[in-house]
Amino acid sequence: SRKDYLILFLIWLISLITDCIWIGKHNLPPAWDQSSHLSSAFEAAKLFSSPEYLSSEWWNTLWSKFPSYRGPFTYLVSIPIIHFFGASYKSAMLTNQLFSLILIFSTYYLGRIIYNRNTGLWASFLCLISPAFLAQRTDYLIDLSLVAFLTLSWLLICIWRFDIYLNRWLSSILAGFLLGIVFLVRPTGLIFFWLPFLIILLNIFTNLFKRKFALLIQFLIGLLACFTLVWPWFSQNWLTILLSINKARQW
Repeated sequence: SRKDYLILFLIWLISLITDCIWIGKHNLPPAWDQSSHLSSAFEAAKLFSSPEYLSSEWWNTLWSKFPSYRGPFTYLVSIPIIHFFGASYKSAMLTNQLFSLILIFSTYYLGRIIYNRNTGLWASFLCLISPAFLAQRTDYLIDLSLVAFLTLSWLLICIWRFDIYLNRWLSSILAGFLLGIVFLVRPTGLIFFWLPFLIILLNIFTNLFKRKFALLIQFLIGLLACFTLVWPWFSQNWLTILLSINKARQW
């Protein structure tokens, strides 16, 4: 395991070095979508320069900055890096290195669960050299963060479903929180979970006929964790979120 962690760290380190070299030489202004994402990130960073965590008005102001289906989580993660390196396109790009790290480790563990450790290592390596991921790592959009947290959510759902690595009750809560994070990145990301949800619901109904209720309770706890995380943002912007999702669907 230590050897695998070292390999994964080297994979991430290579991506970090190559991306930083590219970002350092990148001087073009951001395009339309990138400008919109940067504006949201800079507004959030400005609010957190003088936070008022105990003020409901401050929280309402924060959630009101993100009224569309583009959730706030990517921008919130970017805040420490923007504060440290300054408000710029290049510093915002560096946030992708955190998402890349999450993607590499999540892909590795999914590969181990599906087949073996070599599968996980090769899959993580492909995340490094894939042109699609390379393009996302050297830009500022919410696609890479969505992919990273989708993959991590898939991993937690597998850990919960197959009862491995973690206590099943704990993994159900973590899986719920991860689904909430996916929603806070982009609500439409939950569409990618239709198949595991269908399989889990079939398993739940099968267990109910056998009078086994643990899987149902764990599933409900996960949904409660997800709901608790997304409710503050969704409750304030639900109408504009649903309308913008519908417009994106039509487009």
